[in-house]
Amino acid sequence: MDFKKVILPGILIGGGIAIFVYMNRAKQFAKNLAIQLKGIALDFNKTKQSLFLTTWTNINIAVNNPTKFQTKITSLNLVISYNGREVGKINKIGDLIVNPESSNNLTIPVGIDTLSLFSNVASAIQAISSKLPINLNISGVINSTAGNYSINQIVKVV
Repeated sequence: MDFKKVILPGILIGGGIAIFVYMNRAKQFAKNLAIQLKGIALDFNKTKQSLFLTTWTNINIAVNNPTKFQTKITSLNLVISYNGREVGKINKIGDLIVNPESSNNLTIPVGIDTLSLFSNVASAIQAISSKLPINLNISGVINSTAGNYSINQIVKVV
């Protein structure tokens, strides 16, 4: 039996099959990873501590990884708008590991200059204290090792 005629083609075919299986699993992985904006909540105590000069919120993002592969959230690049005006940005870079077959909830604190939301501090205190709804638009991209996920959603601060 000649090595070059029998064994080498077998190794090449086996390697090709292994690469094909790996690529299919990677494609399935990218399709199954889910990143979703769950909401935004007012941090009243932190806002009060800042003397209402900064409106502190917590943005909640759910990450679901049902696959058998680990991934990383590598960056968050989000813009927060109010009445069509940009009032804040989130630019976080760093690896957040998302384990295989897991769900994670991220809470990202964001400070927004109160005067960019309201005409004066008195109206801000009144609106925030009375718990009137504040609608913010959050848009941008969340980058991961499985791909990029666009977000463009109006959320109510509660």
